[in-house]
Amino acid sequence: MRLISLTANQKSFHTVKFNETGLTLIVGKQQETDEDSSKRTYNGVGKSLLVALVHYCLGSKKIQPFEDKLADWLFQLKFKHDNEEYTAARAVNKSNVIILNGEELSLKNFNNELEEILFPHIKSFKGLSFRELFKNFIRRNRLSYTSFNSADYSGETPYKKQLRLAYLLGLDVRFAIEKYDLRNKIDDFKKKQKQFEKDELFKSFLIGDSNPDIELHELSINIRRLESRLKDYLVAEDYHIKQREANDVTYGLQQLRNKQELISKGILQINESLKMQPDITPDKIYEIYDEINAALPDMVKYKIEKVSGFYAQLLQIRSKKLTQEKKRLNKILEALSENLNMLNNQRDDLLQYLGTRGALDEYTALSIQLGEMKAKVGKIKDYQQLLKGYSVEKAKAEIKFKQNDVEVNQYLEEMQPIIDSNMDAFTTFSSKFYEEKPGGLAVNNNEGDNQVRFEIDAQIQDDASDGINEVKIFCFDMTILTQRHNHSMNFLFHDSRLFSNMDPRQRAIALKLALDVSTQKNYQYIATMNQDQLESSREHWLPAINRSIDNSITLELTDEGPQSKLLGIQVDMDYDK
Repeated sequence: MRLISLTANQKSFHTVKFNETGLTLIVGKQQETDEDSSKRTYNGVGKSLLVALVHYCLGSKKIQPFEDKLADWLFQLKFKHDNEEYTAARAVNKSNVIILNGEELSLKNFNNELEEILFPHIKSFKGLSFRELFKNFIRRNRLSYTSFNSADYSGETPYKKQLRLAYLLGLDVRFAIEKYDLRNKIDDFKKKQKQFEKDELFKSFLIGDSNPDIELHELSINIRRLESRLKDYLVAEDYHIKQREANDVTYGLQQLRNKQELISKGILQINESLKMQPDITPDKIYEIYDEINAALPDMVKYKIEKVSGFYAQLLQIRSKKLTQEKKRLNKILEALSENLNMLNNQRDDLLQYLGTRGALDEYTALSIQLGEMKAKVGKIKDYQQLLKGYSVEKAKAEIKFKQNDVEVNQYLEEMQPIIDSNMDAFTTFSSKFYEEKPGGLAVNNNEGDNQVRFEIDAQIQDDASDGINEVKIFCFDMTILTQRHNHSMNFLFHDSRLFSNMDPRQRAIALKLALDVSTQKNYQYIATMNQDQLESSREHWLPAINRSIDNSITLELTDEGPQSKLLGIQVDMDYDK
């Protein structure tokens, strides 16, 4: 892929053209003035905005400041790949689509198209995409210039970082993905175990108060019993009505039995009364007087006989009344018995009905109870599976970790020619800057218990010094471009941020090296620079180099006024996020 030009639908915009091969410079200049040079600035003329616009035309996320300040703008980026030209147009007020050679595509489909063109082998590798890899060839903002392996956002994980770099260095990223997945699998088991440990049911198992196997056996028995009961359960919607009827009949029976008991006692009393006779008869009185040789007067005898007759008559009347009362009570008792039999039969029918059926709410309660038992069984089985599975999976993971370590060590030995080639390229570039400070690009197997498989490190001795970090970034990016592992990119684009901390000699070497490599190997090296950065390097170049550098400048942007800036208008935007 090579860049051809960047244009816009507004006349004020300064078209940016890119040299097909070799060096392309876009220079920010100061307006000629007699003011104190400390007040002069190269900022805000559009150098970094140019980088953002290239990304914008090539499928980056929408940029809200553009929508707020440039709603009527449309930008077009022309580029070439395999001798075929492409035009990517993106309107700010319709930023969710990009028109590629006249075809309107969603951002996702557009990025997929470029992925197929530029990084055709990454579809099978999760975590890699065109946008992730493209940032290595055109660093977008200040974050991406903090380190050779940094991204344009602060949240990139170590795993994603090494995955991106490993792919561009020609390593087999399947090893990285496999370790990442395996580590996450183990972490997932640990997380699940912690969740179980918080459950009150399993706390009892963990501290030894209960045995899950015994608990599970008892639950299984109870579940079978309850299922059998529910299977034969007949729901009576009038269950409670029948239950009240049975209670009423039982109460009536008790009342009748009480009456029956009272009447039976009354009959017994009548029978006792009927057995009663006078204690002393007239003959008995006469006999007693004869025994004592005492004679009773006739008048007394007459009165005794009269009284005795009276009492006999009275007893006869009483006996008759008692007999009649007994007959009456017997009839009542007989009626009570019939009623008792009838109520007994009625209650038996109700109890039999209730005995073979149940209430709906009871059935519901039993069903809920069964569900709770089954849920508890599921929990216990999950717990047992976790404990058993965790130890097994952990052992498998540990074995796999060790196996992978051995496999990757062997793999890196086999890949040593490619690793050495990368190392040689980086060292060749870095040696141009620091002959006595060896530089290198190392790839090692990370055998730690983490998500990262490859340790990738670029070093230059004393790389903590000012400017050396930027040199390391330059050398690494040039290595990625020229080694051409897994990509079809033919350009490298650096912002003026890269050169800000370099001393003039380092900038001179970087530009000459970029000029030589891009010209000899048919690449594009594009850079935005400030005028002072360029001018301070000239004394380190031969005249021929100076002329080549001057010829590579395709656009100059100044702070003379809004019309001299990239957009040709004055717009304040904080798009560098």
